[in-house]
Amino acid sequence: MQANSRVPTSAQTGIHEQLAALLARRSGQPFRQPIADYNRRAFAEFVVARDRFSATAPLILDSCCGTGESSFALARAYPDHFVVGVDQSAIRLARGQRQEMPANLVLVRADLVDFWRLIAEAGIRPARHALYYPNPWPKIGHLARRWHAHAVFPTVLALGGILECRSNWRIYTEEFAFAVATLSGLPARSEPWLPDTPITAFERKYLESGHALYRVVVDLGDRRDLCNLDAQREKPIAAPVSLAACANPVGCAGCGACCASYRVDFHRAELDSSPGGFVPAALTVPLTKSLVRMLGTDAAEPRCIALEGEVGRDAHCGIYDKRPGPCREFGELAPFGIGDDACGRARRRHGLMPLGD
Repeated sequence: MQANSRVPTSAQTGIHEQLAALLARRSGQPFRQPIADYNRRAFAEFVVARDRFSATAPLILDSCCGTGESSFALARAYPDHFVVGVDQSAIRLARGQRQEMPANLVLVRADLVDFWRLIAEAGIRPARHALYYPNPWPKIGHLARRWHAHAVFPTVLALGGILECRSNWRIYTEEFAFAVATLSGLPARSEPWLPDTPITAFERKYLESGHALYRVVVDLGDRRDLCNLDAQREKPIAAPVSLAACANPVGCAGCGACCASYRVDFHRAELDSSPGGFVPAALTVPLTKSLVRMLGTDAAEPRCIALEGEVGRDAHCGIYDKRPGPCREFGELAPFGIGDDACGRARRRHGLMPLGD
């Protein structure tokens, strides 16, 4: 990495005005998205490696570890702990796996949304949890993509231990601290941070570029009360849900523009033909060995096969409770009347004003 990076820029000047409302929505609502098989395999790989070292050794969880540089550093700094580095990118992890792996370290490829929940379900409590320089998603409409605003964040806090988040965007750590304090009731604050030795490639790059760095460190202790795992294991199949029933009228109520604008591709592990899956396979078409697409979304005039009603009037998803991951993640702030760029493009395509205009 060359030392020419820029500090994230955003129209935000402080904590997002909708963060408190979004956290209130997250609190007490179990996150029921089914867990993909490949994440279960990654979790099993971690357990085998940990038990080989010591099943009773304190655990350090290095989330979003990238190439694993920070994981190696943590393994050296805490030789009596077991370290698991988790990242979604096989390419980044492969770079780290070229090195000789110490006995107290394993790097696994997994979606953290699933991996965190698997650790929580297994009753495994990390002594330390590192979240170094996650994608800040600085656009105002991308709030829900930030980890502290994600539906899985109560589970992250429920893992307990000493949680540390680092970023080169001050607002990110301020929001992170606010979310921790709001959901856990524990004091948390963002503070300037200057490491003696950079622990990740990003940290090194940011320092060489002259960026200020910030972090949040909080000892969560045991906060399993923040995550109702029994409720998460239950996944009732609901009747088709109108978008209007799930959104504020100023948001995406009855809209459906996104369902009639974009291709919807996702991993086949989400299909009901796969163990633990839920999306009706009959409504999809295969793309590759691992990817499928919702029928109708790649037509010249896209319209998802599951979309019912008229766009902009009474549109609703016929499989709302069983919709795929991309649909769950799209426009999460729309119920609050805040649309992102993709939401705005979809609405303009159908003659609707972008949210917030």
